[in-house]
This record gives sequence, C-alpha cells and structure tokens, in this order.
Amino acid sequence: MDVCQYREQQKPSNHSKRGFSLIEIVIVIAIIGGIMAIVVPRVNSYRLKVAIQEAKNMISTIKEGIILFETDTGRLPATLKELVVRPNDPEIGSKWTKGGYFLGKKQMPKDPWSENYQYKLTPDAEKPYDLYSFGPDRRKAPKAEWLRVD
Repeated sequence: MDVCQYREQQKPSNHSKRGFSLIEIVIVIAIIGGIMAIVVPRVNSYRLKVAIQEAKNMISTIKEGIILFETDTGRLPATLKELVVRPNDPEIGSKWTKGGYFLGKKQMPKDPWSENYQYKLTPDAEKPYDLYSFGPDRRKAPKAEWLRVD
C-alpha cells in the first residue's frame, strides 16, 4: 500500500464533518417556540395571581396598623403616613406608639404595580374608611376591579 492510498483511506468522510442542516435548526427552533408559547402565558398568569395576593396581604397588614392606631389614639389616621410618621398634633403624638404602626418602617410601601395604596376616610358611609389598591390596571380599572380586603 503506498502512501497516497493510505492517506485517502484516512480522510474523514463528508458525513462526519457535516453540521446541522437548516431543516434541523428550524425544527429545533419550532419546538422551543412551541414550548415557550405554552410556558410563558402560564408563568405570567401565575405572576399576576401572586401580585394580586401580595397586594391583598399588604392591605390586611395596613388594616391591622389602622386598628392599632385607632386603639392607641382614639381616632382613625387622617392619612396612611400617620402609621409611619408621628402626627404633629401633640395630643395624638403623645399616644402614638414609638416605631409606628407599620413594621417599624419610615414610609408606606407601594403596591406590586408601584402605586400608593389608597386610603380615604368615609365617615358618612357604611365603613369608616376605604382602603384599596387600583390593581394591575392601575387607575384605568373600573372601581369594581380595585383590590380590597373586607
């Protein structure tokens, strides 16, 4: 066997050097796209449910702070800020609990959509105050879709 014949036998075939064909790449991309089409909406739906529950939990926590404030001072807070910052009124300020009524924080948290929680005194209504979040649609949402905890 001469050297030329030996080298020809040692050359790798075209099949072993071959990469992926365009069809194979397209099929893989289509499979990945199909999986993403199923997974992404489910993840987003889950994230929305978690954010809504987080907002409702925070509203419950704020309500507890309002109850504690009212118990200590004899009145409802005029704003949510009074739960974290001592009121200027000396009579109320003297009864205010050191550290505030909201987990020792210096400011009220925002809802999961970066909006302030809404608090309004409603002395003429069935409930003495209204506490809610505008929800994921923010101020565009109709009042019926605002997040409240009864």
